[in-house]
Amino acid sequence: MAMTEAMRLGILSDLAEMMGEEKAAALMESISPTPWHELATKEDLKRFATKEDLKRFATKEDLKEFATKDDLKRFATKDDLKEFATKEDLKRFATKEDLKALKDDLADLRRWVEGQFAMVAAQFAMVAAQFESVRGEITKVEGYLAKEIADQSKEIARLDNKMANQTKTIVFTMLALISPMYLLLGSMALS
Repeated sequence: MAMTEAMRLGILSDLAEMMGEEKAAALMESISPTPWHELATKEDLKRFATKEDLKRFATKEDLKEFATKDDLKRFATKDDLKEFATKEDLKRFATKEDLKALKDDLADLRRWVEGQFAMVAAQFAMVAAQFESVRGEITKVEGYLAKEIADQSKEIARLDNKMANQTKTIVFTMLALISPMYLLLGSMALS
């Protein structure tokens, strides 16, 4: 059964529920919308013309060397025309059918190349999605660390305040204990 756009959207929706929208979209981008049996194989590509094959065909520059209708009008007789290209000579050149086949082959090759570029673009999109995921994780860790630092700073400030209060209590307690002794020693020295 051929995959329809509606089926692809249904699969995307199901994957989004299971994996989240970003991962589901990345996965779906990596899956070809074209059925695998319709993609060209290396064997299919061997049937197409190569650059070497194309060198055998006439170019516009090659055709400039041959007679045109205007050139033929300048000649007065059929005998004069015999010196120019004949039907037999013209058999060596590409026909309309040859050119159409070549055009079709080039169109097929273009579609294949565009498919390859689409696959590469999908892979880049997957990598970009993975980087976004990593950035998200880093942001979470940064947020967690910022909260932990803030909590620890508050705890340090609380302990610092508590220690200051305890130090004051110890100092005042010692003063309270020493003061009567000084008074007692002072009165003994006076007597």
